[in-house]
Amino acid sequence: MPIKISTKLRNAISDQNSIEREAVEDELITRSGGLCWLCDSALNIASDDIEVDHDIPVDSGGTEIIENLHLSHSECNRFKKAYASRDVRNLLRFKKFYNGIVGQVDYTSALPFFKIVPKPSKVEILPSTAKFEFPDGSKHTVPLFSSVHGGEEYKYAFVPVPIEAIYNDDDCQPRLIKLNHAFSIANDIVHNPLHEAPTCRIEDAPGGMSRVLMFDGQHKAIASWLTGQKSVVFKVYTNITRERATTLVNSIQSKIKKLPLTPFELASKLSDEYSDKLSKYEEVVGDENLSEEGFVSWLPAASRATAKKEIEAAVLKEIGDDESLLFTEVVEMRGRKVAHPWRVTETAFQNKLLKELAYTGPLPATPFRGTAMQAARLRERQTIIRCLNLIHEKVYAGLDANSAEGERERARRFSYQAALKYVAVLVRKVALNRLVPTSDPLVFIERSPTDIEWAAITTAIERLVSHFVWTAEFESSEQMRAVQDAFSKNQNIEAALKDAGLTPAYCLGIT
Repeated sequence: MPIKISTKLRNAISDQNSIEREAVEDELITRSGGLCWLCDSALNIASDDIEVDHDIPVDSGGTEIIENLHLSHSECNRFKKAYASRDVRNLLRFKKFYNGIVGQVDYTSALPFFKIVPKPSKVEILPSTAKFEFPDGSKHTVPLFSSVHGGEEYKYAFVPVPIEAIYNDDDCQPRLIKLNHAFSIANDIVHNPLHEAPTCRIEDAPGGMSRVLMFDGQHKAIASWLTGQKSVVFKVYTNITRERATTLVNSIQSKIKKLPLTPFELASKLSDEYSDKLSKYEEVVGDENLSEEGFVSWLPAASRATAKKEIEAAVLKEIGDDESLLFTEVVEMRGRKVAHPWRVTETAFQNKLLKELAYTGPLPATPFRGTAMQAARLRERQTIIRCLNLIHEKVYAGLDANSAEGERERARRFSYQAALKYVAVLVRKVALNRLVPTSDPLVFIERSPTDIEWAAITTAIERLVSHFVWTAEFESSEQMRAVQDAFSKNQNIEAALKDAGLTPAYCLGIT
């Protein structure tokens, strides 16, 4: 697949670097070393969508001198947008690492990205000070503070703790890492100071050493490491028990609507009424017994139908609000207009695409309860987003009035509501074929696709997008005239596309 490079950009590169116009691509490929400049993974020149990235964006004074230009995956370039490369390269590399992990991603499983294995520290607690000697060799003597709450005294210090010293507090902090939340904090750290310190407690380790256990602030810690910081000021409690730390972190997180501690992944998207009911249910059954199905069953019979609608709306909103979802660039939402003729309404996006792909009912309590429920919803969201981003990349990315007519026509036909629904049906059937779930509705819930399965799904989606029904002249055949009639009337589109040969078997390469 050729590198996406406009004539204007090719000419500018040629003129500013004294390179023959015909040699521009070869020069960029040679300089790339076969790697995406942004995510550092391999570039497949034959099959990947590849673009030229400006290290320093043009809007920030960047030019077309060859040192400022690099090849990148189109998806990575879209993620970067107008930011400087230094602000996003590590985020994209972490995203590749994150998506490559099979199973749950918590702070501990994220550490190999930073090539870190935590080590114990030496801690000495004195009457009014605390001495810390960390595995990176740094030493700090800091004042101790104390406060009394509920008749109990808490002692703590504020100290810069290096990444090498931080262990995840598995007993008190079972939550998983949410990629978009870590990225949101990382982007803020680039421009603003982070005021609220993450919190740790001290636990004895062999040999007179101590482990520094982080029980709150894992997203802040990950974000800090991603932005290049080697240490972060932590609030370190020196005399807090595991039980009190658990109580404290639950109290802290219960005040944060945006990212509750509860493993009920959709809690922040529920209305205040049902969020309050969820909190009461959680008090009754506890975090690890929490389930979507159980929550609905626990409610009075008169509230259950509304609760199911709440969960459905929350599932769709959780996916649609994810900052890594690129497809929403063509979705016309409240307060944001999309001028292109291939725009997709928010209603069509939710009802025709997301509802077909997501499991919108309450997840069954067996086996999806507690953190297993949280992990299942996270897997579902990541897999659906990856599929939709692939469609966006192949159909909509980079389109404008100057794009080839065939590419613009494909996007226009894709954007019909019935076409979107059939596309979602095809994607789901492709996934069912490759992932073989125990139950069809759980195809995106049970597990994440392996690299081999992703390659097969990607090939199937590419076949879907490249089918002739999206670009062929309507007068070219009887089947295409039927497709035109279906598009013009916005009815029977699925049947017309099937008759033209766009079927699950075609996408899978079976026929």
